[in-house]
Amino acid sequence: MEAADYGSLGKNDSLWCRAFCMDPAADVVISVGFEHEDLDDEELETESINSRLTFYPRSLSSNGTRLHPLCQSETSGIIMGTYDARIMEPQIAGDMVGITVTNQEESIVIYNWHSGDLVVKMAPVSENPTWSIRDFTFLTSRSFVLSAELWDGLNYTEHALLLFTFCDESSDGAPFAVTAGVVQHIVTLLLPEVAEGQFPSGYINTAPCASYQPRGMPFKVDDTSRTLIYDGGDYRGQSSVRMVVHTDVFIKAKQPLSVRSNDMVKARQMPWDTWGPEYTRLFMVNTPDFIDLPQKPIHGERIIMQMTEAGEPTTYLMDFNRRAHCRQIASGDDSALITESSILPPSLFTKLITTSLPYTVVRIPDAHLFDGFLLDEQRLLGLRGSRPVQGLDVFVF
Repeated sequence: MEAADYGSLGKNDSLWCRAFCMDPAADVVISVGFEHEDLDDEELETESINSRLTFYPRSLSSNGTRLHPLCQSETSGIIMGTYDARIMEPQIAGDMVGITVTNQEESIVIYNWHSGDLVVKMAPVSENPTWSIRDFTFLTSRSFVLSAELWDGLNYTEHALLLFTFCDESSDGAPFAVTAGVVQHIVTLLLPEVAEGQFPSGYINTAPCASYQPRGMPFKVDDTSRTLIYDGGDYRGQSSVRMVVHTDVFIKAKQPLSVRSNDMVKARQMPWDTWGPEYTRLFMVNTPDFIDLPQKPIHGERIIMQMTEAGEPTTYLMDFNRRAHCRQIASGDDSALITESSILPPSLFTKLITTSLPYTVVRIPDAHLFDGFLLDEQRLLGLRGSRPVQGLDVFVF
């Protein structure tokens, strides 16, 4: 197969620490990086030099050579960070692109890639205790979730998932400082208490936000019917905990808060026991026996989970369609479901943890033959070989 002509995103030698994200349905690829202007080596080593976070939106169909037709400006950017600042994985949700910037402390930046406008800039408050940002993911094109930790000056005392909306009429980003945009804190879902000496990674991700109905498809995955993955393994490699969170919990969050005490409503916090056992499922394996697929194959409520058993790769397709599964349980037709609770003994967390989000599981045959997997509404795609590609197997649901 002959390679197609290709272009270059952001032809600028002063751009460093690059990353990119794309939405094929919207025909857009966006390159992100920090930019400096004609600085010599000595100046680049000076951490006090401010840099410009720059977004380059291009059309995929032009192989990245042309500005996307919906963009009103060639590039968008904001002065922030120093030379040692870093960016984490950028994400696209509809007309928004968001990114986490690490520069002494983490901050969230969201741009409208159509208009080029800065929509949100949010960072931890300068007080003690303070919530520090661990990771960020869009939930929809107008909402996002943070994985965060509460720091009291000596230790992290709480870990949580926080839901925010933006572009609303009112703004209340507490417990974070919002320096640009209109942000509304909806709810904080407290995670189980972490054991002393344990340091969970706290990385989160979910399926891409489909901005358009796929061509030829009568439907698309509802943005609200999704799963969120929280990887809570100790970064030192002793254990790996993967938590599957159904996003129904965010929809239901307002009702439990309305019957709680005034202090809890003011803080918009839900303790783990009020939401975790019903809306999550925990999986725990030893790190050496765990394979974390870099493609993050999540689509809607389906997830690919790959592990090794007896030294051999074993891959599962798991479906966490909570609403359908709850109907099956109510009707008594739940023989195909895994409804037995998962019990995690004290290890990463101080107490025994029980989770019961129902799911179905299918073992993918000959998983060791595949180098990666992708999901969409109707298919599981398995890639065999990478240099060169040997084949692409398609499994239809």
